[in-house]
Amino acid sequence: MNAFHFFSADFRSNKKELLQGVRLGECTKILTQEWKKLSDREKAPYLEKSKEMRIVYAKEMEEYKKEVSKLTPVGIDTSLLEQVVKLKSNVGAQSFTSKFQYWYVLTFIPDLQWVHLIPLKKVGVFGPEYPEAHGRTIWMIEDEGNELDTTAAMCTVVKSQTIANSEDADDEQWVIFDGEKPKLAPIFAVPKALQALKEPIKPTNPPNSNSLFCADAKTKTNIEELKGKKCQENLFRSLDSLNMDQKRPYREQEAKLQSSYEKQMEKYR
Repeated sequence: MNAFHFFSADFRSNKKELLQGVRLGECTKILTQEWKKLSDREKAPYLEKSKEMRIVYAKEMEEYKKEVSKLTPVGIDTSLLEQVVKLKSNVGAQSFTSKFQYWYVLTFIPDLQWVHLIPLKKVGVFGPEYPEAHGRTIWMIEDEGNELDTTAAMCTVVKSQTIANSEDADDEQWVIFDGEKPKLAPIFAVPKALQALKEPIKPTNPPNSNSLFCADAKTKTNIEELKGKKCQENLFRSLDSLNMDQKRPYREQEAKLQSSYEKQMEKYR
């Protein structure tokens, strides 16, 4: 049982009058609302009970797996545990399931082909410190209260990768490659100091023939003694007075620089 289930049992026994005659669906809504009203301090006892039960459950599950492994026929799928899945259909499931796209398999019993699922929610986007996941949605486990028990036949495993590598599933983060081929290498955060080394520097656009002439003219004359607008006017007058033969060296230099730039851009891409 999770913390919400402990709270629900406690609420039902202590406040029967509030739930008397209320239908099951409406009862669940009331319990969920009351749970959300609790402060972190008020939730703590239920969370602690849940933690204790999970420890006991994990030990019992290990023993159970040992026994099942002796009985499970060859060919039965036992790979759903701790996978990210999506439901093939919402027919016959609780109404809330339609608002969730992906689920985490918390429990899987192979011989019964039964799964206990927790929905995943979007909590943000991965930043540049995770290069292989940069720009992708961060998925984490949804708050308790929307868990689902169903058959394994309703589940389709989707490609996913854990990022935080946390021992506690509540703190884990996933990147999901639904219908895509995931990166095979593990995803680790890259220190910011190394990001500049890893990312190639984009080549800068080369100067054109006019800019090359102006730079040359500044080194050969005292035109720099003129400031601002007067300097530009003198450069443009000098440029306009050039004939084709005088312009040719600058155009040839522009062509060489452009060719070099295009080769650098090919490597950059």
